[in-house]
Amino acid sequence: MQSAVSAQNVIVATMNSRAQAEECLERLRQAGSPIGQLSVVGRDAPSEEKAAAMFWAAVRERLSAGAVLEVPRLGTMSVAGPIGQWMGAALKNEAVFAGLSPLGAALYSLGIPKDAAERYEAAVECGQILVIVHGAASQVEKARPILAAFTSL
Repeated sequence: MQSAVSAQNVIVATMNSRAQAEECLERLRQAGSPIGQLSVVGRDAPSEEKAAAMFWAAVRERLSAGAVLEVPRLGTMSVAGPIGQWMGAALKNEAVFAGLSPLGAALYSLGIPKDAAERYEAAVECGQILVIVHGAASQVEKARPILAAFTSL
């Protein structure tokens, strides 16, 4: 599992499975993390279509937002939470984020270093799922031990 990277107001962690991402989201919810401060990003193999559809439907319902995006270099991605809006903004400002996909550009714009954003792009490309917590530094710090239970910080 990759280590998580955080800036003052954002932390990103990689999950190896949908079950792990679901459990992480549930623990964040139980700890009182505001739903509007959570995002999830991933890709699913076509062979796992039904299970993936059920997972993403549940995540989108929980986070009240979501989309399936065709992302240059990364292919079809499922996103839930505010990250989808940030990726859309990155597409509109492609020239500013040269060398990064819309996902990498969105993470970079949140304060994640470029090299870490590129590692997260690669993790998603390899089938891992990102769980992102953003907001006030105090909320991000509250989420840190929960994410640490799923990945090494």
